[in-house]
Amino acid sequence: EKTANPPSGSSVGVNDIITYTIRTQVGGGITGSEIIFTDQLDPGLTITNIPSACHLKDLILTCTLPIGTAVGTHSFIYSAKVNSKAVNNKPAGVKNTVSSSIGLCSPCSTSHGL
Repeated sequence: EKTANPPSGSSVGVNDIITYTIRTQVGGGITGSEIIFTDQLDPGLTITNIPSACHLKDLILTCTLPIGTAVGTHSFIYSAKVNSKAVNNKPAGVKNTVSSSIGLCSPCSTSHGL
């Protein structure tokens, strides 16, 4: 699942910080393969911190849960500053969507109006 603080649907302003969490549940045994989360970021966001298991290229944040990850809940938390490009989006604001290489995601996207 993907969540945001302030919550998805809230209004934000330019220079506000949004903290995002990508959370997944591993069940039934340790992971037998990597699980890769791909988060397509909005151009109206400037990443301010990246978790160690993630990397950013262009507007794509990729986070990897390694082989052998234990059963339980695992999270990647990162923050982004709303930049001036968010004003030009139609409608004005920011949104982004995460997908995973394995499993289901719900909810998978967040959005904030200006």
